[in-house]
Amino acid sequence: MELFIKYFVFGITLAISIGPVNIELIKRGLTRGFLPSWLVGIGGMTADFMILSIIYAGFGSYFTSPLVQLIFGCLGSMMLTYMGVQNTRKGMLVKNVSLEWRKSANEKKKRSFPTGFLLAIVNPLNLIFWAGIYSSLLTVTMENGIAPLSLLASIFIGIAVSNLMFALLSSMAKSYVKPSSLQIVSMVSGIVLIGYGVWMGYTTVSIQFHSA
Repeated sequence: MELFIKYFVFGITLAISIGPVNIELIKRGLTRGFLPSWLVGIGGMTADFMILSIIYAGFGSYFTSPLVQLIFGCLGSMMLTYMGVQNTRKGMLVKNVSLEWRKSANEKKKRSFPTGFLLAIVNPLNLIFWAGIYSSLLTVTMENGIAPLSLLASIFIGIAVSNLMFALLSSMAKSYVKPSSLQIVSMVSGIVLIGYGVWMGYTTVSIQFHSA
């Protein structure tokens, strides 16, 4: 039981770390409410589950090849940079950000899940990270005689709880945030996403050059 609690807390810790998915999750909670924010988190978790399924099935080595990492890294970099530019532009040009997002709430709600999914799935570092986690889990489960899927379930429950809390807190804060503050939130999240995009592109290319 202690081991399950340990990996549950580990899952919460993973989800608390600020990355592209969490930035988008918090931004949507502050601007569009709970459901769009929660759907971003579910999309990210679905991508993580798919990555782990690929690794569990034994196909992880194909996706860690230099060419695949380069393709995914470039796609991820372009997507993050594009989203960052859009968020920054919207924050700078749209005077009433909350009204603009409210008008397109239904359309954006449909895009929340695929946005979270794409942010997680195109990140090559995500695949390498989960491959490392799964390898360490195999060692722990062999020593303790526990199925690795049970500990993975504990991690995912922790991630789900953390995402739920992020979505709830950010959507609750939505009522207290002024339209001018929403513009700042949009611009800051955009700048951070651009930074992540540039960093991902630079990291991907530099890794390829060093390994060549």
